[in-house]
Amino acid sequence: MLGSEALALIHLGEDGQAADVLTGAEKVAVRAGQSTTQAWLAAMASHTYARLGDGAAAWRSYGAAEDFSAMPSDEPTPGWLSFFHPPAHLTSSAGRAYLGLGQARNAARALEEALARHPGHLVRERAQFLGHLAEALLACGELDAACGLLGDAFDIATRTRSARIVARVRGLRAGIPDRFQSSMVVRELDERLRRAAPPANMNG
Repeated sequence: MLGSEALALIHLGEDGQAADVLTGAEKVAVRAGQSTTQAWLAAMASHTYARLGDGAAAWRSYGAAEDFSAMPSDEPTPGWLSFFHPPAHLTSSAGRAYLGLGQARNAARALEEALARHPGHLVRERAQFLGHLAEALLACGELDAACGLLGDAFDIATRTRSARIVARVRGLRAGIPDRFQSSMVVRELDERLRRAAPPANMNG
């Protein structure tokens, strides 16, 4: 599935390649007439274009995601897309687009709303949302709140054995500026990460 390939590229930081793959995936989804899939792809494209610095394309894609999400459909959501909850994911996409465009405060507001809308049963996906909000709060200089969220995301990631989310949390922790390394909240986060060291047999 091209959408899954694009998602993997996004996680690897290969946004340019991801944008190319998403273009192909969106064409396939249009031919198939799968509005939920189209909404998911357009939401991904929105924050991908934002990180590439193309704000116009980012918000076009976001508008398309909203339109596709609002389309009535008799087709059930594909099982492989069961993690996609449009009210939360579209709001998260807007937040991530704001973050990619350097609008950290707008990003934090949107990502807080996305987290509030996120359904509790999608536990692993919640860790992703926590990580996105933590990234925005770090960009806003809100170190205490960000470190708390990173610890929560790491706890979920270890329980659900998600190597990808563990790596993302560690990456965000590594990006905390040097001047904060000796602060209490960072030391407490490091202790949480140490105590919740992930098992060897992790998966995606």
